[in-house]
Order: sequence, then C-alpha cells, then structure tokens
Amino acid sequence: PIVDIADISLDRTVAPAKLARGGPRLLYHAPPQGRNAMAADIDSVNHVGLVVADLSAAAARFEAMGFTLSELSMHKGATEPGRPAEPFGSGNRCVMFPKNYLEILAHVEKDKRDVFVGKYLARFEGMHIICFNSPALAAADARLRAAGVGTSGVIPLQRDVSTAEGTRTA
Repeated sequence: PIVDIADISLDRTVAPAKLARGGPRLLYHAPPQGRNAMAADIDSVNHVGLVVADLSAAAARFEAMGFTLSELSMHKGATEPGRPAEPFGSGNRCVMFPKNYLEILAHVEKDKRDVFVGKYLARFEGMHIICFNSPALAAADARLRAAGVGTSGVIPLQRDVSTAEGTRTA
C-alpha cells in the first residue's frame, strides 16, 4: 500500500484512517514472509562503494551536490591471513549518514599495490560494493556462498584515523 511517511511505525503497521489523507507519500512494501523473508543474519546496509578512476574529480562532484566528504583515508591490510598490514594504493572519501555511508574509492597512489580497484574499473566505473552488517559475519558469508552469491568474504582492511590522542589505526 501507499502510506504517509510519518505513519510508518516501528512495528510497520499503519492506521487505516491515515491512508486516505493527502501529503507526502512513498511506496511501502510489507516485509516478505515465508521463503522470501529476509535472513536474520544480515540486519542492515553498512555502506555502498562507488569505484572511480579519479577520486578528486568524483569528490568535487559530490561536494558540488552539497555533500560533505571525509578527508582522504588510505587503505592498508594483510594480503594473506596472519601477515602484517601493508599500505595499499587505494584510498577513499566518504559521505557519512547517521547509520551508514557512501564510500567513494580509487587507486590513488599508483606506485603502491592495487589490490582490487583495477579489477573493478576494468569492468566499469561505478557502484561495485555493498557491505552489510551482521552479528554473524562468517555464517552470513557462508550462507550467501552456499546460495551461489559471489562475495569478497570478510576483508580485514585497516586505515589510519585522526583522534584526540593522535593518529590511530582502525
């Protein structure tokens, strides 16, 4: 049914009398039941990632649209389990929202290792990443793979962030 935005409550019910009222509307679909019900091991979208060839140009476009972006954050991580983290050539700038964010990323430092950006750009420039939140990451990944969904697995990326105590690795 189509309902007023303000009438969607936490239990996803709508008072029938409010359906007839005018005002802002959105298309609202009740949560699926049965075999189409959402799996309980994924509870929200953490972020989506937009892979671009030129991070500065993409950041300028988003800023022109009125978004505030984070400072450049360079990625680092282990290329094999148990190995120490090493700097990658990829970095990102993010548009932060209250419960998730948009990541805009590129291979910024061309003299450093390109772990994944090039393979995305070889296909196209655009959205390649959707990252979900889960209280059981390994189980959710295994379930998706068993269902034939290709995933990257759980990736242990790290980056340096500025804090009140100085630069820390997160």
